[in-house]
Amino acid sequence: MTDQDSSSEQKDQATGSRREPSFKRHGSRYRARRRAVDFLFEAEQRGIDAVELLEERLEMVVDPELDIKPIAEYTEAIVRGVAAEIVGIDATIAEYLSDEWPLRRIPAVDRAILRLSTWELFHNSEIPPRVAVVEGVELASEYSTDVAPPYINAVLDAEAEVADQARLAAAAVSVSITAEPCESSSFAQIAQEQLADDAARDVLANGDTEEFKVVEEPAVSDDAAQVADKESNNTPASE
Repeated sequence: MTDQDSSSEQKDQATGSRREPSFKRHGSRYRARRRAVDFLFEAEQRGIDAVELLEERLEMVVDPELDIKPIAEYTEAIVRGVAAEIVGIDATIAEYLSDEWPLRRIPAVDRAILRLSTWELFHNSEIPPRVAVVEGVELASEYSTDVAPPYINAVLDAEAEVADQARLAAAAVSVSITAEPCESSSFAQIAQEQLADDAARDVLANGDTEEFKVVEEPAVSDDAAQVADKESNNTPASE
């Protein structure tokens, strides 16, 4: 340690101040995540749509007098993605939270982090599930309280177990939906349904079709139908 570093450290100790942690070791995507958390958190606190806030800031960025830092493309992708899938994202998170601490009761910054990481797990195939989990926990360590990283880690770990299958299922569902989507369906539920469909296709492919046979009513011939009509016409009407 140089004399300058030592002097600076002694000054910090004397004044009781703490230096901001350096996150330079993180890449550009982590920094983009951090800013996306800022957007999601601020939008909820102000009671406005996150995309609306994003558009507002994008307009401010081009004004040189405001000196607003440019917004990374990945930050924009996260904010728009979370906003578009917010119903399914919240339903998925809720499945892994305790009854005592539902989504609406946890801190707002924790909600923002969980929403971001859940979007990455289920909607961004470029991000390996393990990376999404680790980065989400890192965000919780930076932004939230000491109790946040363990439970956020547990939630994201549970989600990661079904993330790969759910990504495929969610993509298939997004293509097939033409009218109103089911608002209560989580991505985990979609994944389970997809697994069941895959199992059914495997059974049919192997020729084991007994449980899938449909019992049909015997067809009525034209002659039999004519006889039935004739008898019906000859039946006296009740008085």
